[in-house]
Amino acid sequence: MISKEIKRDIFLLFCSFLFYFAFFFINADIKDVKGSENSNFTIGEEPVERCIPRYEDRTYKDSQGHVFTRCVKIAVPENIYYDKSCMELGLINPENYPEECIID
Repeated sequence: MISKEIKRDIFLLFCSFLFYFAFFFINADIKDVKGSENSNFTIGEEPVERCIPRYEDRTYKDSQGHVFTRCVKIAVPENIYYDKSCMELGLINPENYPEECIID
C-alpha cells in the first residue's frame, strides 16, 4: 500500500504539471506585440518637445583646483554640457517657465 506522503507528493506533482500546461497554452495564444512606440515615426522627424529647454550655469573644479563655469541644458534623459557659460552662449530661460517642466 502507498503511504500518505507519497500520495500527497504525487498529487502535488500532478497539480504542478496542470499549472505548467495551463500557463503554456495561455501564453501560446498571445500574439506578438510590435515593439515600437510610434510605428509612423521616421528617422527624419523629431518629436515635439513638451517643455522649453532650461539652461543653468554650473560651477566645476578640475583636479588642479581651477574653477570654471559651464552652461548645462537640463534635458531628459541626459543633460547637455557646453564649453562656455550660458551668458556667453546667449542662452536664457523664459520668464514664465511652466511649473510641470521644472526638473529637480
